[in-house]
Amino acid sequence: MKANNLRRALARAVAGSPDETYLWHAALAACGDAEKLTAALIEENLYGIASGYSGLKSVLGGIPFKRIERLRSETAAANLLTLRRYDESTRSFARAGVRFVPMKGCDLVGSLYSDPGERPMADVDILVHPDDFDRAVTVAAGLGYKEIEYRFRLPGVWAATTMYRLSGEFSGHLDLHYSPGPEIGRRRLETKRFFNGWEPGTRLSWEQRLLVSVLHLQNHSFDSSLADLYESLLLAEKADMDAFIPLARRWDAAAAASVVFARISRLFGVVTPLNGWRKSLVGRIIYAGDGDGFTDRGLRSVVTFVLTTDRPTGAVKFGFRLLREKYRKKILFRQKKP
Repeated sequence: MKANNLRRALARAVAGSPDETYLWHAALAACGDAEKLTAALIEENLYGIASGYSGLKSVLGGIPFKRIERLRSETAAANLLTLRRYDESTRSFARAGVRFVPMKGCDLVGSLYSDPGERPMADVDILVHPDDFDRAVTVAAGLGYKEIEYRFRLPGVWAATTMYRLSGEFSGHLDLHYSPGPEIGRRRLETKRFFNGWEPGTRLSWEQRLLVSVLHLQNHSFDSSLADLYESLLLAEKADMDAFIPLARRWDAAAAASVVFARISRLFGVVTPLNGWRKSLVGRIIYAGDGDGFTDRGLRSVVTFVLTTDRPTGAVKFGFRLLREKYRKKILFRQKKP
């Protein structure tokens, strides 16, 4: 419980205005002292964002604040090197006719974040058109990258990440993704929709970026940092939810989005388009919209929602009510048959 209170205090301080000192005092009280608050900011990857908050300096004091400022500067320098690796790789892909779009840090530094030190990134993540994937791997090999991982499975996670990880001797990892998330069913076909109307310089839409973030959090549910959740919050505020909902449904990510948004609302305590999303999920995603059918995909969404919600008692009642309705409809339907 104490750890949850600490995360909530940190999340609400970051979600507040830069000059809201009282939120940082609450975070300090939850941590105990300035050193522990500094360590928590570093552990949650929030130091880059937090160092830009005017209210934090007076709370931390000079020495701890200078520490996170230094880390932010080091992150900015490292990110510039990572972006240089990205430019080198993508220029080679473009010459070879490989269709690609940047993902995660390489895409968001400079678009979602105003300062390259706000968002740490260790790898170059690139989404490659499935038809061009083998060619991209060949091009990467020509740049000196060597395969080190392929379709690895994270402990305790049911879905494998669909990517090809390569490592350069001095240049870190290059992660080539042929799907924005875990490979399920028709997702290879759905990935091609990301490239509809593709031309050099294409970027993901805010809705597609939010989908990537949700799928990432789904795969890293046990070790996701507050910075990961905060990124989803920033993306959700920019995305059009009416466009995101059908996209999430196509990718079987509706239940994952519901869980992610519930965590964000609870931790950050913000009024956003996410509030009330679980109710709209029931009406617009769990039900297929055909008036009669309760689809298998909808059933999976209900089960996932019940098992992963932060309020299990209410969710179980809610889930059983929906399941009873499902089977009641089936029984009535059978009775109408001649």
